[in-house]
Amino acid sequence: MLLVHLLLSYSAVGFMICYVLLLGNTRFHRNGLVGKLRLLMVETFPNILDYMCPQIIKSAFNSVVHCFMYERTCAFQLLYATILSVGYLILYHDMMPTMNKMKFPNFLVVIQQVLLVLDLLAFTASCVKDPGMIFPGNHSKFVACYDYDNRYYTPGNECSSCKFDKPARSKHCGVCNICVHRFDHHCIWINQCVGGRNYKYFLAFVFTNILHAAHGLFIAWIYLVAIVVVHKLNMTHYLDSDGVEQPATWALIVQHLLMTYPRVVTLFIFMAVTLCTLSVFLGFHMYLVCTNQTTNEFYKRWSGAAPPVGTLVTQSERSPKEPNWKRRTVKAKDQVYMFNKKNKYGRGLLRNIYEVVWPRSVFKTGSKSDEKISENVAANNGARKSKRKKNH
Repeated sequence: MLLVHLLLSYSAVGFMICYVLLLGNTRFHRNGLVGKLRLLMVETFPNILDYMCPQIIKSAFNSVVHCFMYERTCAFQLLYATILSVGYLILYHDMMPTMNKMKFPNFLVVIQQVLLVLDLLAFTASCVKDPGMIFPGNHSKFVACYDYDNRYYTPGNECSSCKFDKPARSKHCGVCNICVHRFDHHCIWINQCVGGRNYKYFLAFVFTNILHAAHGLFIAWIYLVAIVVVHKLNMTHYLDSDGVEQPATWALIVQHLLMTYPRVVTLFIFMAVTLCTLSVFLGFHMYLVCTNQTTNEFYKRWSGAAPPVGTLVTQSERSPKEPNWKRRTVKAKDQVYMFNKKNKYGRGLLRNIYEVVWPRSVFKTGSKSDEKISENVAANNGARKSKRKKNH
């Protein structure tokens, strides 16, 4: 029972920390308790540690963080491959001999192998497909993809690094050092940005990981249940502190499994956590797909990062019949900026999904333009390396 309570406690604490860090800066929580807790986590605690830690430790930590979070590195791709390798090592080394003795159906392992192939295909496509990198040569075609909404994206907003006006729905990625069409976020697991042209492959990668984890969780579950049934652990007894024989509780059975089969139980817990986390993550992205938003736009909207662009009126000129659910106001002394909450790029459910599956791509795969993009990327990376050498 103690183990179950610890798992539930750690899960609850982990959920609360994630909630505070992810949503503490939104306009709903920024001035409340959640916002203050977030400031405590991201500002107060780091400042205390910064004051207490020696300079050599701080320098080493900052270098590691900068290397893994602010520069392109294949470390997380290798970590992902390592996680898969360890999981399948446990499956074939620890579980398969017992599963064969218990005559488990072979199709369970076959399905797991098929899911592994699909997972690796989606992972490879996410890593190698162009997210929609913007260069001077293709800039005009990306500008034609979307109109400016004059709220999050305005004409004449020049990128200080790329030296051209940012197309609507694009953003400059500081890690890749390039502007990306329909920028969603930079993913460390695929070592590049998620943009308009590779978003569907990224969603496929997340979805296949969910199927992979769910099926692996199912195999581990029936394996542990079979162990309990075959060894009749649910019918065993133990002697309590008074020497009285008591029937084994499920808490004791779980503890016994954890001590006897630690790798299998650890794999089970890891896949359960992975399944829950990725399911929530995919659900969030399905919401973005259905509403034709990106993670970047969602964050701007709910964090209040967007400037108050809209019709400027005074308090006395504001119409009392204005529907509140369609408009939001930002007060500036006696003036009110009014603008529609509705997403300008939303085109209806089916069209929004269609736009992700068949994006507004300006090039065909394998065209000469793709070759030019590859050349521009290589030249851009070379320029970054030369700048670093000069700085050092």
